[in-house]
Amino acid sequence: MARAQSQFPAKKITVPPTIDGTIDPKEWAEATSGTGFVDANNGVTEPENTTFWLAYDDKFIYFAAKMEDKNPKQIQATEYRTNVAMSGDDTISFIFDPFGRTDEYNQFSINPRGANNLLIAGGRAAKREWLGEILTRGRITETGWEAEARIPWGVMRLPPTGTRDASFNVRRYDPRLGRRYDFQYSPNSTEKYAHWLGVQIPKSGNARLLKLLPYMYAGWDKDTGHIANAGLDMKTNLTDTIDAVGSINPDFRNVERAILSLDFSYFARLAGETRPFFLEGNQFYNTSRDAPLFTPQSIPGFDAGLKFFGKLNDKTNIAVLDAASFGRKDNASTANVRYQPDPSLTLTGAYAGLADKHFVNQGSFFSALKSIGPWFTFAQHEDTFDSQAGYGRRINAGGGYNKAGWNLDTEYLEITPNFNPRIGFTPTTDIQGAYAMGGYDKPFNKGKVSETAIEVYSSDYHTDSTKQQLLQENWVDWAVQMRNGLFVDIHPDYSTFRGSHDHTWFETIQYPGNNPYYHVGLGYTSGEIGGIAYQNIFPYVAYRFFNRLQVNLSLQQVRHGATHSQSILGFNYDCGHDMSFSGRAVRIDHDTNAYVSFRRAGNAGLEYYLILGDPNAVTFRKALVLKLVMPFQIKLGHG
Repeated sequence: MARAQSQFPAKKITVPPTIDGTIDPKEWAEATSGTGFVDANNGVTEPENTTFWLAYDDKFIYFAAKMEDKNPKQIQATEYRTNVAMSGDDTISFIFDPFGRTDEYNQFSINPRGANNLLIAGGRAAKREWLGEILTRGRITETGWEAEARIPWGVMRLPPTGTRDASFNVRRYDPRLGRRYDFQYSPNSTEKYAHWLGVQIPKSGNARLLKLLPYMYAGWDKDTGHIANAGLDMKTNLTDTIDAVGSINPDFRNVERAILSLDFSYFARLAGETRPFFLEGNQFYNTSRDAPLFTPQSIPGFDAGLKFFGKLNDKTNIAVLDAASFGRKDNASTANVRYQPDPSLTLTGAYAGLADKHFVNQGSFFSALKSIGPWFTFAQHEDTFDSQAGYGRRINAGGGYNKAGWNLDTEYLEITPNFNPRIGFTPTTDIQGAYAMGGYDKPFNKGKVSETAIEVYSSDYHTDSTKQQLLQENWVDWAVQMRNGLFVDIHPDYSTFRGSHDHTWFETIQYPGNNPYYHVGLGYTSGEIGGIAYQNIFPYVAYRFFNRLQVNLSLQQVRHGATHSQSILGFNYDCGHDMSFSGRAVRIDHDTNAYVSFRRAGNAGLEYYLILGDPNAVTFRKALVLKLVMPFQIKLGHG
C-alpha cells in the first residue's frame, strides 16, 4: 500500500550524466533515487517495478527512470517527436514544483522512443519558440524500457534564487492496462507529493527577451479574389514568474476548431479551445469547473489582444487579459487572482467584462476550496450585471471524497434567470437543486479483467424563479477494461425534464480501449426523450499507416423526430520532426467542408503553412493561401 510522504535531501552533482537513453549506474551515482510505485487511484502496489534517479546543477535538472516489463515486445512507443500528445504510449513523467507548496506543477513526459511532452504550470501553447525544449532519450530493453532527460531550469517559472524545499512526483503510465502508477500516492491533492529538501534554486538564466512571431499570408479566394494580410504575435518574460503575450490582427486559419458531437442535451455545451493566444497561461484564468466566468470560446475573434499572467509570489497568482475588436467595436477583459495561504486552501477572485456601444456586461467570481486528507469542500459565488438583462447570481457549494478507488462528489446549485456571463459559459439559468455522485474503481493485476468501475448519479433540480420541477435524473455507469484490450461501457439513464419522462440506454464498445492510434469502436444509444423515440449510432475507427500516417474516421447519425448526421475524416502524415501534411473533411447534414494543408512548424525558424480550403468554414471554400511566420527575438536585458 501507499507509503508515508517521502523526503529526499538534494545534492548538486559535479559531473552531469550523458543523456543518451542508456542508464549508466556510474553516471547517476550522485543522484537521488526512488522505487516502489503504487496505483494512482487506490494505492495498490504496481505489478511491474519502476526506479527513478533525480539530480541537478546550476543549469539543468537531470531525470532518469527504468521501467521493468515482462512483455517488452508489447511496449507501446508510437511517437518520436518533440512536445506531442502521447496518450497511447507507455510514458514516464517527472512532475515538479520548484515553489514546493502549490498545486501548479510542471510535467515532463517521455516515451520509450525519447519523444516528449511538456506541460508547463499555468498552461502554454505548443509553440517551440515560446515553450522551450528539453533533451530526452529512451530505449526498449530486454527487461522493459528506460529513459533519460535534461530539463533546463529556465523552461519553468522559478521562485527567487536561494535554498528551498521543492516538491515532485514521478508517474508511470501503462496504456495496455490504462493505469497510472505514482511514486507518491496523493489521490485528492498534491499536498502529499514527495519533497526534495534543500534545493538551491538558481537564477533562471533566461535573458529578458521579446519573442516576436510576425506573419503574413497571401493567396486566392473565390469569393474575394486575391487576399493578403499580416499580423504579429509576441511574448516576453516581464519577470522570472510573469509572462506577457500580445497579438495584433491574429489569424487562426491554420487552427482547427473543435467540433461538438450531435449527442442530445437539454443544456448548452462548450467546445474546447485551440487558439494559441488563449492557450498561453490558460490555467491562470480558471474559475468554476462547470460554469466559468471567462471562456475564450465566447470571443469569436479580435483585432488586438494583450494578456499577462504568472506568480506574484509563492502564494499568489495573477492573470489579466484584454481583447478589442475594432470592427464590432467591442472590448472583452478579464482578471483573476488566486491566493493559497497553504497548499490545502485556495481562494480565487475574478472579474470579466464585455462592452460595446449597445450594452455593458460585467461579472465577478469568488471561491474557496479546502482539502483535508481525502476530503475536499468548496463554495463559489458569481454575480453578473448586464445593461439589457439586469442582475443575475450563481451560487454553488459542495464537496467530495477520493481514496482507495472510492469517490464521492456532491453539489448544491442556484442560478437566477438573469445570470448572463457573456464571455463566460453557463449550461442553463433559472435552476436550483443538487446532485450526488459516487463510485468505485477496481483494478486487477491478474486475470482476464484489467479494471472495472461503477458510478451512480442522482439529481433533483427546480426552477429558481417559480420552484417548479425542472429535472430529476438518475443514472448508473458501469465500465470494464479487459486485459486483451476490449473496453465496454453501459449507461442506463432515467430522467424527468419538465414533466417528460425520458429513458435512454447507452453502450459503447472499443478495441483496444487504450490506444488512440489504432482502435475501432461503436457507441449506441436508444430510448425515448420528450415523448419521441431517440436513437444515436456512433461508429469510429483510427489507424496509423507506416507509423507515419494517422487516419481517424467517425460517423454519427441521430434520429429524434428528424434525422441528423455528422461525419468527420481527419488525417496527418508526419514528414519529419517539423513537417507534416494534414487535412479534415466534415459533413454535417447537407453541409460539407474540407481542407488540406502542408505545415512546417516547430523548427525554431521560418514556419509556413500552405492551406487549400478553410479548416473552419461550414461549406468548402475554394481558397489557396500561403502563410509565413518569421520568428525572431530582441534581447531586453538579463534574467
